[in-house]
Amino acid sequence: MSEPAYIRIACEYAKRIRGGELPSRAQLPSYKEIAEENGVSDIVVRKALDLLKNQGLVRAVPRRGVFVADQIERQSGTSKHTMADAPDEPGAMLDALAVEISKLQTRLTEIERVHTAKLDEILSILRAGDSPVPNR
Repeated sequence: MSEPAYIRIACEYAKRIRGGELPSRAQLPSYKEIAEENGVSDIVVRKALDLLKNQGLVRAVPRRGVFVADQIERQSGTSKHTMADAPDEPGAMLDALAVEISKLQTRLTEIERVHTAKLDEILSILRAGDSPVPNR
């Protein structure tokens, strides 16, 4: 079973925000643009953006649009959807899972980045010495 479109869209934007591709205060595309880009309805986009709001990653400004939250808002943002709080409703459970998956994906990306940098640093130290080290 594939994940719902709203979860996929929310995870994609969460990854872009947490990865720095979308900086603080950047405006997200309109609901219509996101819907067209992903081949979904406005309702699906609304659910995706609600997940991001609940994570403290974005904020809506009436008549202006949806913007990436400031770093302070993101750090103090409290999600209404956590696995511990999720009621026994399938929709709430999916929302909670989406939040957790997004957090794990972001953490995994950061760990991979750090480990790659450390490995590159170690390889450059070894290459500087006399011992032959094969290129990566």
